[in-house]
Amino acid sequence: MTGSVGEEIEKTVTIIPETKEPFRILKVSAMKGSAITHELREIEVEGRPAYELTIANAKEEPGRYYDQVTILTDRSDHTPLSVVVSGDIKEKEKDAQ
Repeated sequence: MTGSVGEEIEKTVTIIPETKEPFRILKVSAMKGSAITHELREIEVEGRPAYELTIANAKEEPGRYYDQVTILTDRSDHTPLSVVVSGDIKEKEKDAQ
């Protein structure tokens, strides 16, 4: 997640269960949650249930950050999925004159 202060910075990943019995995502949580927000949407891909996970920058000042998003499913035989998120927010560029 790279950009400048004030920009809308977000990334979306599609999660498609590849198991015989599709899993359901029960909960998504961020370890820290101070520099990012997340949103999960149920979708369909080629007739199969899937999810879109969007992670957005919430940091309002320049600097780097790291966080981890954990995804809990209804399958007890699966360990929770983890997504590492890193960001580098720069000062807003001055207009060239």
